[in-house]
Amino acid sequence: TQEQLDGAQMHAEQSGQPLRRVIVQEGLMTEEALTALLAAQAGLATVDLATHLIKPEVIHVIPEALARRHTLIPVFKIAETLTVAIADPLNFLALDEVRLKVSGDLKLVVASESSIRRALDQYYGSLETVHEVSRAIKAAEGPKKPQETLQKKRRDPRPPEETLGSGEETGGDEGPLIRLVNLLVMQGVKERA
Repeated sequence: TQEQLDGAQMHAEQSGQPLRRVIVQEGLMTEEALTALLAAQAGLATVDLATHLIKPEVIHVIPEALARRHTLIPVFKIAETLTVAIADPLNFLALDEVRLKVSGDLKLVVASESSIRRALDQYYGSLETVHEVSRAIKAAEGPKKPQETLQKKRRDPRPPEETLGSGEETGGDEGPLIRLVNLLVMQGVKERA
């Protein structure tokens, strides 16, 4: 009804959230129905990101910060045309920013906000983990100063139980294997494994 829509719009303005998110949160429409409506209104197709495998070279085309800020993700590239899934196809600021970053043509499809957020976590999150592991391995190749680490350990009068898990038990200098395991555990938590 018009009353519900007016209430949702007022809530969106007060909370600073997009109207589409408030509509879904208040149960006025399902996210899928809203996505289909936005796509039809803009004359665009919808895409189910759960069924698409996005290639790493396509993900690299749009920086993660830009993709997260505007809830969009590159899906595939054919010749010079990049297809981007976006939650709000009427966000012209986002489209302008993407056009500045992308060489060639841009084609839009619409996907639900939650599916884009999952894809962002899946693809950009895993890329960040790979970069962190790579940095950890490179850092491990450098010379270590075990004497400094031992001196840091001896200065802390707290028993080991109080520093456990804080990174302090190794003087803040974790080995590459420990960092790798920590990154894998964090990735598993992100993916709810």
